[in-house]
Amino acid sequence: MTHQARASGSHGSLAVASLVFLAAGVVTAAAAEKKATDIVALEVGDIIAITDCFVLATAGNARHVRTVVEEVEAQLGILGEVKPLRVEGLDDATWVLMDYGHVVVHVFQPE
Repeated sequence: MTHQARASGSHGSLAVASLVFLAAGVVTAAAAEKKATDIVALEVGDIIAITDCFVLATAGNARHVRTVVEEVEAQLGILGEVKPLRVEGLDDATWVLMDYGHVVVHVFQPE
């Protein structure tokens, strides 16, 4: 699920959309499993060219943020060695961004 893997044509687009929804469902379930709150998946592909879906989740503290991030990575890894293109914000874990190409995950502490 990298940016380079974006398919063209209606059949390719349908396959990508299916993978995006599958990945977003796995992310939301993983976050819920680790007791994240305010979990929302937003389809943004029509307004943001760099990704198709944002998944947002809130965790209570830095340790909780890291726990949610680890579970998301583990569950998406089960889908077939899916790894993030980059992860930002793990140092202080107030807001972690996980970029999987078609899906970008934001896990953050409440302000």
